[in-house]
Amino acid sequence: MDEKNKIPERERMNSSIQGLRTYQYDVVDSIKNQKQSLAGMIIAEKKRQEDGSKENASLLEKKFFTQKTVFVVLGVLMVIITGGIFSLLFIGEKSSPESASPVSFYSPIFTEIEKKITLSRIDQHEIQRSVEAAEKEAAFSINSVLHIIFTTIINTADGPRETLVDVTELLSAFPNNIPEQLVRVINREFFFGFHSFKKIVPFLILTNRFYDGAFLGMLEWERFILNDLAPLFLIRSTQREQSFEDAVIKNIDVRFLRNTKGEVILLYSFIDRQTIVITTDADTFAEVVERIRTPRPITR
Repeated sequence: MDEKNKIPERERMNSSIQGLRTYQYDVVDSIKNQKQSLAGMIIAEKKRQEDGSKENASLLEKKFFTQKTVFVVLGVLMVIITGGIFSLLFIGEKSSPESASPVSFYSPIFTEIEKKITLSRIDQHEIQRSVEAAEKEAAFSINSVLHIIFTTIINTADGPRETLVDVTELLSAFPNNIPEQLVRVINREFFFGFHSFKKIVPFLILTNRFYDGAFLGMLEWERFILNDLAPLFLIRSTQREQSFEDAVIKNIDVRFLRNTKGEVILLYSFIDRQTIVITTDADTFAEVVERIRTPRPITR
């Protein structure tokens, strides 16, 4: 009875042990599988993250290079536009000599009218034509003076530039018999204009650096001076007496020339050791001398 009862008990124990082992194995297997699944999940997640990081990095890199490209293109365009604007302004300034600061000129007397003549070329016909037009167009009043300023355009390294025509350039455009001795001592600055009183009369003011040389040069020039200055002074006839004569005007010694009718057609004088006045009329000579000696009137 006892043995019978023991056998089933062992079987039950074995069955329990066997069942316990089976459950333990199942748990172990389950845990193993879970570990494998978890590890797979972790590996898969890590791989997905890596793939995502690479994709994001690729997108960021593309975005970065796209923005960089845009900025580079915009920068290049700005440089081109800015350079173009400055080039246009610079070229405009070079090609527009009128936009430069005005040239300064020699003016020993005060004047009522000023006229600038820009010569495209310095030759007799253009000078004479321009002077005739300026004399006709000027709005003269009684005892007024028109100052004519001759300029020309020269090419420099910085572009075209307006400059004054000097007296040797001006006189060389006419029948030129000025003695070399006079050319060496006269200054390049000069004053040319018209005086309106009883009639409209031209006059020229020269200065010199050496009185004795200038005096001898003027005496030598007397043979040719009428012909040389006729185009500038708008003298129609150059018929003359044989030589200059002496006279006194306003207590100043002058040298004058008459035509075949006995009329004074040209006179000149050193009003001081540096200043020579040449004109065709005694009244104009007296007015020019007075203006040289009189301070300029105050401009209000």
